[in-house]
Amino acid sequence: MKEIYYELSRKIYREHTIHYYFEKLKLLGNQNTDSIIDFLNIRILLTIVFFFASYLISKGDLFLTVILSFLFYQFFSYFVFDYRIKQREKRLEHNAISFFEVLELALASGKNLIESLKITTTSVDSELSNEFKKTLREIEYGKSFQEAFSDLRKRLPSDAIQNVILNLTETYTSGGKITDNLSKQIHFIHKKREMDIKKQINEIPIKVSVVSVLIFIPLVLLLILSPIILEYLIK
Repeated sequence: MKEIYYELSRKIYREHTIHYYFEKLKLLGNQNTDSIIDFLNIRILLTIVFFFASYLISKGDLFLTVILSFLFYQFFSYFVFDYRIKQREKRLEHNAISFFEVLELALASGKNLIESLKITTTSVDSELSNEFKKTLREIEYGKSFQEAFSDLRKRLPSDAIQNVILNLTETYTSGGKITDNLSKQIHFIHKKREMDIKKQINEIPIKVSVVSVLIFIPLVLLLILSPIILEYLIK
């Protein structure tokens, strides 16, 4: 029954749509195509429910209902995928510095890249480390080095980490010195993280101002209008 359900769903949705969301799903560390079918079906079902609920609440305002339903349809995808991908990117980049520093030490001790990665994934417990463990298992099961690392890059939403992996792959296959290249990449991730922190700090006054305005304006209006409201109530 479940197989029939997925087959019918695949006929409803275009292959392009399924592939588009599947690529997003991979960035969340999931590669189950059936999860995409579930997502697409749930999104349509919830949008239909939201449409009728909005129609009733707005007392038959069809134009407003259509606009709200469209926004719900779009934002549902954003919170299920884009928002979570952004959060995962931050977590991975936070893991990356310590992971690649340990890898650099392992490489400096004279080990090759595969041996160094095995040591690093054993020493470091993180989401990024788990992704590398998966890649090493794929190589052990017969997947080529380049293919396994290419798939790894597709699973990680961080451009900075993708660049490190790309450089590791190119340097390893060309026989170049990996440690020098890796040091530069670690320095770049450090600088990027510093810039992200500075950006967050710079945004704090703006966020505080917005919150202050949202709190202050209603209070001012209440103070101004309270005598009028009281006078109206007394009469």
